Amino acid sequence: MRVLSLVLLSYCCLCLPNCSSKKSIGSNTEACKASPAEGGCGTPCLTDVNACADGFFCSSSGVCDAECSLVNNIPCADASTCTSNGRCLAANSSNGDSGSDVCAEVHIDTDNITPNIVLIVDQSLSMDSNFGGNSRWDTLRNFLIGEQGSRPDGLIYDLQQSVRFGIALYSAMNDRAYVRKVDPGTDPNANGDSTLPHADTSCPLINFANSPEWSVSEDWNTQSPQAPALNAYNDIVSLYADANMVDDTPTGDAIEFLANYFKTNPIGNSDPIVFLLATDGEPDTCTALNQGASQAAANAGKSKALSAVAAAYDDGIRTYVVSVAADSDHFQDMANAGAGVDTNNGDADAPYYPVTDPAGLATALQTLVQNQLSCTFELQGNIKDLSKACEGQVVLTSNEDPNGTTLPCDDPNGWRAVDANHIELQGSACTDLKNGSNASLAGTFPCNVADSVF
Repeated sequence: MRVLSLVLLSYCCLCLPNCSSKKSIGSNTEACKASPAEGGCGTPCLTDVNACADGFFCSSSGVCDAECSLVNNIPCADASTCTSNGRCLAANSSNGDSGSDVCAEVHIDTDNITPNIVLIVDQSLSMDSNFGGNSRWDTLRNFLIGEQGSRPDGLIYDLQQSVRFGIALYSAMNDRAYVRKVDPGTDPNANGDSTLPHADTSCPLINFANSPEWSVSEDWNTQSPQAPALNAYNDIVSLYADANMVDDTPTGDAIEFLANYFKTNPIGNSDPIVFLLATDGEPDTCTALNQGASQAAANAGKSKALSAVAAAYDDGIRTYVVSVAADSDHFQDMANAGAGVDTNNGDADAPYYPVTDPAGLATALQTLVQNQLSCTFELQGNIKDLSKACEGQVVLTSNEDPNGTTLPCDDPNGWRAVDANHIELQGSACTDLKNGSNASLAGTFPCNVADSVF
């Protein structure tokens, strides 16, 4: 499972020796009466480390509080010392004597859960075939970016804040010359037709528009993958929404090109790249584009595709396969090669997603993307006493649940401490984290349970 990082921040006297075991007096103190409207007593702070104003601390109840005030010269009620963040520090207390106060606070944000998913979409002519009342091409595109007239919408729009999406529409032109009607007003040298033979185009074509409004200025040699990035919906729509199908299916050449491209063009983060291939036919190669012409050509296409996903896996890129209205042993073999599975050595088949209708396609893509979001987190700090980990509190919030839900500890639908440096959400808690809009976690741990690296 992909391990991602979160930040363990220190409160309550920075978890230094003299950590007070004193409970917050609450919002009826003179210090709270003098607090500002924002960041003062009562301001929610459990999910925002910077919510409390200067002179106020985030209490164990998840709101800003003050027991005293140096600025307003309001002393502690006893002989303890007032700190700059409004907390009363007992002179004779020591870290670890009591777990009753919060000395370490864990803040987890799903911005840290950022898988890199490159959608590799078959742009061949066979994608124009009927698929539940619409073409395979339009069904896939509408699910990913929404239907024309209803955008912004679709899977990419819904998850663009927590998933780095990239896209590569792949195709190739066969040996026949392409003829396109050209408006003489835009090309004085044209007589209404313009041709471009296959020899003058690249193979594979990546993100080729092939738009109905084609003109002589259109780039017939495009090999420009959309690199995975957060909030990439608008960029993906700009190249995907008006694109049309071309000719052939050089799957192996496309995957080989993309793996090499991302090897030489770093994406700017250390998280691994995942390829999600959606195709409806057995592959061609750039040297034999019409794979149906002979069995040898068909076998060459399959061999090229298998070797490409296996090489990508060796380079650290996992490939998942969704076959649209097509099913064969070849696609299962590709899924295995893309996951490093060797069935000859007794390995079980890797997950493979043959879909026969639009609902199945939606389910497969949703499942694949959601599964890339991890529910295991690495702490920059440590839980020093695992037997007391459940004395901490972990809260999950989202747009759908803005007040937050406290998750049960050591529960199949809650959270657990994996070891001193990792926590994991389980069951419905993990599902809610993945499905929630702008979902985030925050937790608190007592001084005798957790240490900070700060």
